[in-house]
Amino acid sequence: KKPTNNPKYILKYLLKNKKSIKIHNMEKIAKQNYLNTKFVLDNLKRQQKTILTHKVTFTGFDRLGYEKDVMIKEYYDTPDFFLQERGLTVNRNVVKGKKTCELVVRFDTERERIKFISNIPDTFSIEIPTKASIYNYTEFIAESISELVPSGISVDLTQLANSIIKVCTLTKNREIFRFINIVGLKPNFSFVSMKMESHISRDKDTIDMLEVTCYEQAKVDDYNAFIKKLSFNNPTLIKLPTSDMDIARESLFKNLNSEGKK
Repeated sequence: KKPTNNPKYILKYLLKNKKSIKIHNMEKIAKQNYLNTKFVLDNLKRQQKTILTHKVTFTGFDRLGYEKDVMIKEYYDTPDFFLQERGLTVNRNVVKGKKTCELVVRFDTERERIKFISNIPDTFSIEIPTKASIYNYTEFIAESISELVPSGISVDLTQLANSIIKVCTLTKNREIFRFINIVGLKPNFSFVSMKMESHISRDKDTIDMLEVTCYEQAKVDDYNAFIKKLSFNNPTLIKLPTSDMDIARESLFKNLNSEGKK
């Protein structure tokens, strides 16, 4: 087995899939650790103003930027959620108006991993054309899963990657505020109104939330200390699961979940 950060493997993969991906995107294959905390909001506009104007929370921080966008997240799994049950998600992140999107394979950071692999990156992603099918990238999906779960899964991963279907679509209307503090922590505050739609049950639901993320090699201790401070200064905030798929499954597939437990 060749690791996905091996240049020889990447070149072989890209050449094999040259009809669906351009060679100059070679560097877009990425491994990263993902720091993410979500809180449910019962009044998005009011709580957004309260949180952002709390001086104690943002002591030592400067605002780097602001943007608004609409992200569409399409999650793929088997009908019985084989991947999600094992802490894995496969999804496309599509930002409206962009010609490329991100294909992501991730291990849920809230799931416990055995000690010797606890420091392995939890996310693999690649930039692909927005109109491309994920089934053009089944080798990438299978290889990413094998890297994220080195202890192995007792199925043929290529066959699994070819058998997953779109289980839900989440549309996130986001206002994103970017900050930096004196020790280099760069949290993004995303105030999100998320619409959820199941492609299995056809159920729909909505939720408003605050998502605090860091991607740029943040020190975990600094990030956790900041989240603790944020929670202390805003005691009405209630944490959600870090995975959007977990949130969607709880909201959209309750009947399926209860039937599966019988």
